[in-house]
Amino acid sequence: MFSSSGYEALGIPKKKHPKDTIWKKGMKFQGFSKVDIAKFLGFDIPVPLRNPLRDPPVDTWEDTFKQDIHVLILLASSDEEALIDTVIEIQNDIEQFGLHVIGIEDGKVIRNDKNQVIEHFGHPDGVSQPLFYTSDYDTFLKQQNIFNDKKQLAKYGDPKAPLNLVLTKDPLGNGDYSFGSYMVYRKLEQDIIGYKTKVKELAEAIGVEEKLADQMVIGRDTDGIPLGNLRTEPADGIVPDNFDFSHKPSDSLKVCPFQAHIRKANPRTSESILGILHDGVPQQRIRRIARRAVSFGPDIKALEENDCKDSVGLLFLCANADLGLQFVFMQTIWMNNPHFQKLNVGQDTILGQHIGDDKPPEQKWIDSKGNEKKFLFNDVVHMKGGEYFFMPSMHMLQNLAA
Repeated sequence: MFSSSGYEALGIPKKKHPKDTIWKKGMKFQGFSKVDIAKFLGFDIPVPLRNPLRDPPVDTWEDTFKQDIHVLILLASSDEEALIDTVIEIQNDIEQFGLHVIGIEDGKVIRNDKNQVIEHFGHPDGVSQPLFYTSDYDTFLKQQNIFNDKKQLAKYGDPKAPLNLVLTKDPLGNGDYSFGSYMVYRKLEQDIIGYKTKVKELAEAIGVEEKLADQMVIGRDTDGIPLGNLRTEPADGIVPDNFDFSHKPSDSLKVCPFQAHIRKANPRTSESILGILHDGVPQQRIRRIARRAVSFGPDIKALEENDCKDSVGLLFLCANADLGLQFVFMQTIWMNNPHFQKLNVGQDTILGQHIGDDKPPEQKWIDSKGNEKKFLFNDVVHMKGGEYFFMPSMHMLQNLAA
């Protein structure tokens, strides 16, 4: 996959470059970018925002990402030795062409005792993905024991998705079936000690056990069960993925908080502020991304043996058809916004970002007595660098040399 500067380095005429303006600018560009928030504010035109992602300054990024990255090559295998041999082989081939490898990031899947893929905070990762193929969708319906009807699927955040959610026409493709995807790559470092400390402080502040506080922060149990559905036990290894948030106030601690990560990043419900619809479900569905991430650093057991001092986190990758409509909107208008989906609920607990010492407002939580408490849960994930890429069609790659 190629960055905008990668296309320029290849000498490809600009009229043949992918059209997305955010991809063209690159992730280092933190000036004014037009972000599609028309549905959010009810305007007919995009609104310019400064550094909408609120990423840290580029001079604080890791050295690899400060440089001009032209190409990202992604290699994966269940055979680690074979993978290492392939990396060395490709690296030698690249250098023979006078090119330089400016960085290599190693990732490795972490699993819990139920064989679920998890991240270093201990929760399942990559849950509730868009499903593009009928076979995958039918499997989902069967596993969740639900019928293909709108009312029932609404509780599950219907995962069915069209291919144009992640595919867009490749200018260097051939015919009607040459597509590519805009890819977002970000290295996200997880502060394990900070996370555990804040979970404990939150639990004390609202008078609940740490396990429940942890569930409220993420929106899921460590089994992957959504917070509002924790009374349902997993059956045959299948995790219930029901997002019915319509609980009575007396059950408020079992309702997923608006600021919980899974509810900010994939809301699944329509809410309004002062009568203004806050991005209804149909609009939310076209903003979904296909996430593909892998952990870096030692596994959880090795990490704990070293008192959680190692650098760990996620090598985050996601596919989009439109960066402004999907990833940038999601980070800006959903996760960074303290007023989505309700006024003053606060930022996303995990991926909400702020610039420097400009701290976001405290989030609203419900304590064990049903009272509202404010507590700021943030700064447990730190962006260390990244870039936007375009993964082109096979036709483009096959004809690149020509």
